[in-house]
Amino acid sequence: MSRKRALDNLDSSRTRDSTAADGAFIARSVHKKSTERNLTDSPLLRLAPELRNRFYYYALNGLRIEPVYSAGATFKRVEAYAEPGPHSHRVSIKQRIEPSTLMSLSKVCRQLHKDTEIIPFELNVFHGSPAKPDYYSSSVLYPWTGTSMFHPWTNPSFLNPDQRKAIATVSTSPSFGCGNFGAEIRKLSGLKTVIIQSVYMSNFRASSLQSINETIKRFINLSSRNDLEIHYVLDHLQKTDSDTDCRRMFKWKNGKLDEIEVFNYATSTTTEIYRKNEAEEWHEADTGEEYQHYGSKY
Repeated sequence: MSRKRALDNLDSSRTRDSTAADGAFIARSVHKKSTERNLTDSPLLRLAPELRNRFYYYALNGLRIEPVYSAGATFKRVEAYAEPGPHSHRVSIKQRIEPSTLMSLSKVCRQLHKDTEIIPFELNVFHGSPAKPDYYSSSVLYPWTGTSMFHPWTNPSFLNPDQRKAIATVSTSPSFGCGNFGAEIRKLSGLKTVIIQSVYMSNFRASSLQSINETIKRFINLSSRNDLEIHYVLDHLQKTDSDTDCRRMFKWKNGKLDEIEVFNYATSTTTEIYRKNEAEEWHEADTGEEYQHYGSKY
């Protein structure tokens, strides 16, 4: 290559680098102006942070996020969907929300991203589904065999450390003791509440307080997390408008069952709250009515 051609190529390279640098500077400048304009022109962003948070919390909570395992070309991958959670009654129980929709607010602009990036992980319930044999992967990249049902939420390739740390509530089924379950739970350092979801057909008395106690204790032993609040939820398999169609939530706190909450689907309200008295008997907080349940002494 001649000296002249080499110099021409060098000048051309410098021109390209300079053009790229100028383009990047212009892009940053435009982005900065756009961000400043959003803060002054947007009705939402003009509000005080405390008010904005109230909107965010209303829009982004009340969902259960559940992993969905689907077959790929060479291995099976995990995706997720969101649906109304066990405490949400504002939308149809059959409605599903794509995860991209759940996070779309944080993608609108830089300030909204800063405001809402972590909120969905703090406010929603992340469900752990047992991995079935046909969901297992043969890929070394996604070794699902023997994993716990919470693996998607503790896997660094699925959630970043800040998102993982922000998860405050998870749910599972009574058959939670599979794989390395306890180790996965311990990775969720920000976890505060665990919901154990079960269903009943017509004879609610089949599940005694004693068996519920035993299930919760087994969970605590496996997870080595005595600091967690456990909500054991018994839900009717077929929801109707019947007055007897209720969801019962047994709340475990500080090493014992602390409260029983009865939610009526017909009225969409909590109709009864039971607590223990000094004689270790369960009574309704307002009426004093004794809790009628097999094994109610436990």
